[in-house]
Amino acid sequence: MFRNKEEIKEYIEQLSPEVLKISEVSVRDITLLGSGESNLNYLADLGSKKVVFRLHLEDNTRDKPKKEYLILKKIECLNIAPKALLYDISNTEGSFIILEYVEGNALPSDYQLSDKQFLTLAKELAVLHSSSVHGGVPKNKFSYSGYLARFEADIEYIKRKLQIGKIKDTFVETLYKIDAVMRKDVRENKVKNLFSMTHGDIAPQNMVETDSGFKFIDWESAGIGDPAAEIVFVIDEIGFPITKKQKKLFVEEYFNYCKDPTLKERISLFKKLIRFEQVLWCIKRVYEIKDRELSKAYLKKETLLDILGYMKDCVMRLVKCRIGCSKKDFEPKLIFPEKFRIQLV
Repeated sequence: MFRNKEEIKEYIEQLSPEVLKISEVSVRDITLLGSGESNLNYLADLGSKKVVFRLHLEDNTRDKPKKEYLILKKIECLNIAPKALLYDISNTEGSFIILEYVEGNALPSDYQLSDKQFLTLAKELAVLHSSSVHGGVPKNKFSYSGYLARFEADIEYIKRKLQIGKIKDTFVETLYKIDAVMRKDVRENKVKNLFSMTHGDIAPQNMVETDSGFKFIDWESAGIGDPAAEIVFVIDEIGFPITKKQKKLFVEEYFNYCKDPTLKERISLFKKLIRFEQVLWCIKRVYEIKDRELSKAYLKKETLLDILGYMKDCVMRLVKCRIGCSKKDFEPKLIFPEKFRIQLV
C-alpha cells in the first residue's frame, strides 16, 4: 500500500508520458482530493494537466478498480465521465487507477439542482441507459433479485449484531415480515426487469458540472442493472431534495431520449425495494461505524448522528409505502444496545 504522497509522486513520475497523454511527466504537487467508503483520491498537478490517483483501500474487493477502469473505457465515447488512463495490474503496492481530472463545479452532497440542471441530468442518464456499450460488464444490485439478495444479507448481519448486544428478536421479526411483503410483491409483479448500463450511485457529490453538461465520477458501483432503480434514486428524494415539478420534468425529458414502455411500473416496485434497502443500510452502517469496520478515512468524516438523521427520513419514506410497519417499529431501543444508545444522545 502507498504510505504517503511522496510514494505516489514517485510512482507517477516513473510512468511513460504516453500513458498519461502528455509530453513530459513532472509532478508539481499532490493534494488529497477526497475520500469515499473504500478509496482515497489524490489530485496530481502535472503542469500541463491534472490527474486523479484513485487508491482502493479494501483488500477483500481489490478487483473494484479494475471493473471501474474497464467500465470507464467502455463509456468513454459518451463523454459523461472522466477518462481512465491506467490500471496497473502488475503493481504490488495496492489496487488503484489513474484518471483524468474533470475541471468544473463539483457539487456538494446537499446541493439543490435547478430545473434546468434536472433536465440536463435526465438527458444524460437517458443517453447512458440507452447506450449499447455494456458488453462484458457485470451486473450490479439494480434488479429485483439483486435487492432481495441484499435484504437477506443485511438482515443476517443485523441479526448477528442484535444477538451480540443481547437484544430481543422482536426487531428481526419485523424485518422478516417486511422482507416477506417485498418478496410477495416481486413474485406477483408481471413486469420484468429491463437491463442497461447504470452508474449505480447518482448523487450530487458524484456529479461535476462542466460547460458541456454533467460528468459523473465514482463509477465503482456501476454495472448492468435496471435503469428504473437508478431513476428512483433521483426522483424519490434519496440522493437530494427534489420538487414534484422537477420529478415531472425529469421523467418527461428522460422519455424524450429513452423509450421505455414499462418504466413507470418498474419504478413503482423499485421505490418500495429501495426504501427498505436504505433503512437496512442505515442500521448496518451505524453498527459498522460503532464497531470500526470501515476504513479509517471514512470513519474520520462520517458521524453516527448524520446516519441516524438520514435513517429517520428513510423510515418515514418506508412507512408511506403502507407495507404494515410504523415508525415505532424502528425505535432505537429495539435496534441498538442500551450502552450504545446512551452514547448517541
